[in-house]
Amino acid sequence: MTFSAKALMASRFTTKHYDPSRRLPEHVLDELLEALRLSPTSVNAQLTRYFVASTEEEKAKLLPAIPDFNLDRARLASDVIVFTVKTEADEAHLARVLEKEVEDGRFESEDIKMMVDGARRYFANLQLERAGVAEWATRQAYLAMGVLLTVAPAMGVNATAMEGVDTAKVDEILGLKEKGLKSIAMVSLGYRDPVRDTNGERPKSRLTKEEIFFRV
Repeated sequence: MTFSAKALMASRFTTKHYDPSRRLPEHVLDELLEALRLSPTSVNAQLTRYFVASTEEEKAKLLPAIPDFNLDRARLASDVIVFTVKTEADEAHLARVLEKEVEDGRFESEDIKMMVDGARRYFANLQLERAGVAEWATRQAYLAMGVLLTVAPAMGVNATAMEGVDTAKVDEILGLKEKGLKSIAMVSLGYRDPVRDTNGERPKSRLTKEEIFFRV
């Protein structure tokens, strides 16, 4: 069977209601988390961190930060992933990224290693002078979120991206400031309620190709 990116994207949708009786198998969740780990990241900076809530107790901790309109999308989902980003690209982080690249055999020579490390530090400093490292990291985190929202339906898993959360409250609940992190959004994962969730049955609506694509 030939893969169709168009068919995949045409069939994916934002889940509004989850079936609380259905849980993601552990191996499925593990594969989705691995997709996040392998997501694109500018100069391999890897500034995103994820907090996963799977048990009722773990999800309950997050509920005070979620407004009523999104409450069931977190409470009834199988798993909730909190997307957070580092607020600084400090020396310890940059050194660890470089160390891991060496472990994984990324460099053919010491010169290449130093060139890559220098480029990463240059971009980190450049972003610090602009909007800040957290803003740079946030853009990278949304790349990872896009990956998750694409691969999840390819695996038969439903998902909901939620910016409608009190991120300051999330930071407080998870003690993120002390960890040098800040939250930006959440993604719920699970299986849709086939009766209550009708969003996936509605026609997808997007502007026409002529309205959004232009030749340079």
